[in-house]
Amino acid sequence: MSYRYRMLSRAYGLPDHRLPNQVQVILPHCYGMTELGLPQATVATITEAIHLADLFGAYVVFANVDYLGEGMEQKEHQAKLEIFRSHGFPEGRILVSSPCQNSVVEAKNIFARLEVSGIDYKNIIVVHDRPHGRSARKIYGHVFAGKRIFRRNVDAEWDGCRHMVALQRSNMRWLAANVARDILLMVKGVEGIGKMSYVSKG
Repeated sequence: MSYRYRMLSRAYGLPDHRLPNQVQVILPHCYGMTELGLPQATVATITEAIHLADLFGAYVVFANVDYLGEGMEQKEHQAKLEIFRSHGFPEGRILVSSPCQNSVVEAKNIFARLEVSGIDYKNIIVVHDRPHGRSARKIYGHVFAGKRIFRRNVDAEWDGCRHMVALQRSNMRWLAANVARDILLMVKGVEGIGKMSYVSKG
């Protein structure tokens, strides 16, 4: 990761929250797929989620994306499960929501999965890459109103990752996409953004 991008992403992002004594649910952001597998950002968010879930004895809930073409959702799912298995994380504490098209739908689908899970939860940690922090704060605050939401950053490299979505193929392009999303959130609101979707062309 270049020094310039590291400094810009940290300047634009939000600092980590101080965590409470008890957390019931960890939510790692999903970032789709590259031509070669999971992007480094997803590996980082899942790995950090496992660490935090082990620390708090919490559940991990995640979504996969469904806009990358036939069979890609299942490949993403299996690649994520391999990370859990490699860390010896218990399958009984992994929940998977319906697939998503953007960060708002991701949050809503995870909320819906938790609603039917029977899990009694109050505190949530959302794990995301640094540029995603501002939108995560607004989106999860809206969808999980009444819950206490804490954020945890991970550093992620996008340069040269051969992502299937053009906006996620370089650090600066991804940072610009996050700035654009945050502006749209101010203009359209969470529900308006929820109607939008990525495409895997370009």
